[in-house]
Amino acid sequence: KVAGDKELCGNEVDDDCDGVINEGCEQCVPSFALKAFPGAHTGPVHSVLFMPNAIISASQREIHIWSLGNRTITKTLTVTGTIEQLAMPSSTKRLYALVRTNVVGKAPNRLVVWDTSNWSIRYDADLGRAGTAVKIAFPLQGRELAVAKRYSVSIFSLSNQPKELATLSN
Repeated sequence: KVAGDKELCGNEVDDDCDGVINEGCEQCVPSFALKAFPGAHTGPVHSVLFMPNAIISASQREIHIWSLGNRTITKTLTVTGTIEQLAMPSSTKRLYALVRTNVVGKAPNRLVVWDTSNWSIRYDADLGRAGTAVKIAFPLQGRELAVAKRYSVSIFSLSNQPKELATLSN
């Protein structure tokens, strides 16, 4: 490597010899296919998120946390049900998963939340039985959650356990 070389993203190397590793790479997209690596998802990937040094991808029942540095899975999380969507508000250190279940006695919509500092489950909560949730969204502060269902939108507080604050419908 010599000074003036182009910086490559995600390799954790100072390619341009300026003393800074991977500068200007916040928006770089890795050039590898997730399914091309051992231990990758066995089914279709439903959702994917970027973190500063990792990619988080979800298939039906599993979430993989991939290191961008060495392109390996560093952690695998599993749930009962089908992971429909992942979200991680920038103001929190939590990973949220919208999970659809077909388990008798459980609500069809669940929100599973992990603390990203140690990947422990913070909570696994029902989002109600009325309709099937299709998408989740957060405002910038990450203190509330909007859950889009077939004919309505429910707003939940995320202070401790999710608590429904309002339902909007026609």
